[in-house]
Amino acid sequence: MRLLIALLSPLLITAMTDLALAQTPSQGILPPGHPEIPGVAPSSQPASYGTLTIRCIQGTKGAAVPTSQPVMIELAHQDKVIRQFEAKLDDKGAAVVPNISLSLAFQPWVSTIYQGVVYRAPGDLMDSQHPSQTIDLTVFESTEQAPQWQVQKRLVMVSPLPEGLRVTDVLIVNNPTDRIWLGTPDGKGGHAALAIPAPPGALDPAIGGQPATIQDGKIISSDPLSPGESQIQLSYSIPAEDNQAKLRVLAPAPTTMMAVYLPPEGTSVTVTGLENAGLYQTQTTRSLMYKGVNLPAGHETVLTAILPAKPQPPTAASSAGKIVAGIGAVLVLAIGIAVIMLKSPKKVPTKK
Repeated sequence: MRLLIALLSPLLITAMTDLALAQTPSQGILPPGHPEIPGVAPSSQPASYGTLTIRCIQGTKGAAVPTSQPVMIELAHQDKVIRQFEAKLDDKGAAVVPNISLSLAFQPWVSTIYQGVVYRAPGDLMDSQHPSQTIDLTVFESTEQAPQWQVQKRLVMVSPLPEGLRVTDVLIVNNPTDRIWLGTPDGKGGHAALAIPAPPGALDPAIGGQPATIQDGKIISSDPLSPGESQIQLSYSIPAEDNQAKLRVLAPAPTTMMAVYLPPEGTSVTVTGLENAGLYQTQTTRSLMYKGVNLPAGHETVLTAILPAKPQPPTAASSAGKIVAGIGAVLVLAIGIAVIMLKSPKKVPTKK
């Protein structure tokens, strides 16, 4: 017996050790109230409150970082602002906002006004698993001196309609300086930054979907021009005359690349000032493209479209004619049936 126990002891010790390890709670899932086990890290609990840090960055070389000015914070949940409050930058241009409730997940937005310009930046989602983050808000020194801005790309999308052309004109412009251009003073307390020549006869102008006005033959954008690339979207209509519409587009500044897109069929067009680049096709659309590169300021592109005729509403005379024609057709059909019946021999029963 003693020999049997001696032989089994190593096996029993190994089995008991394996059983103890199997019953030991894995890392991070110890039951509540259980004493800590050396070597096992405590479980991470979801956070109930978060901390948002805002850093104001000066984008103009040699200029001081803004300090001691308010910053507006908005918390958005499902595209709705659920809370907004202010913080103040310290002497290093930073603000720390602790103890923000995470009962609802939200996306923070921060904004400030510096030298008359509103700067706004979004943050990432914050929730119990992402309780803290830092948002950098970059500002620039303002200037009224016009920079040597250029158009990097210009995409003109033309939709021919019986009543004329509907045009969406997207310009990606570049401000090569590190200062934000407010624009030229308009004498009314405001500024006019970019002036884009409006095509002759253009109606219903808009910038970014908002109604705009045409002044001295130009569509005026009052938004400041930030350093680097900015996008401006114009839209307008060109009315038709005698089933024809003509679109004239002038380059407001040196343009690196310009393209005009039209439907590939259904409308006869001629384009001057750009080269026919053939069919441009994506996964969902097909367009006829005309393209030009390295165009100087003032370059003119002219598009002439022969539009489909407008559908004419039926007149009283045409309606009466259709009615008479319909009655005539019915009479002809009735007479034909009668003639066939008269000519058809009657079937006489045979005697058995």
